[in-house]
Amino acid sequence: MIAVLGRGDRNAVIRTLTTHANHLDKPYRWLRCLFHPSPEESDEALAKAVLLECQVLGMQFVFLRPTIAILEFVMEILSVDDSDEDKGRFAFLGSPKFYLVMVQNVSVFLAFSGLLKFYHAVRDEST
Repeated sequence: MIAVLGRGDRNAVIRTLTTHANHLDKPYRWLRCLFHPSPEESDEALAKAVLLECQVLGMQFVFLRPTIAILEFVMEILSVDDSDEDKGRFAFLGSPKFYLVMVQNVSVFLAFSGLLKFYHAVRDEST
């Protein structure tokens, strides 16, 4: 994001986002602890918060996906899943692989939402 829009300069991206502050969506409330100063203080603070939010949402996928892949590999080697036995209609809810897939899907959703938010904020600037 910074390499394409700001040519490697984070401050250039923040300046670009600041010019579009009137249509920037506020960052997620659960990420508020990361933003200093608060996004409500100024347009520049909002631009910094939006950029950091987009970076956090993208990077969480970069770290979670390999971790989940390793866990799936280890579980396959250890044969953790007892898929041979018929335990009922909702037996998949007891499977650790089910929870890994759910975490992975949430991670993908968050990463794409961060990338889309960034795209919608600067779509006219990148051309």
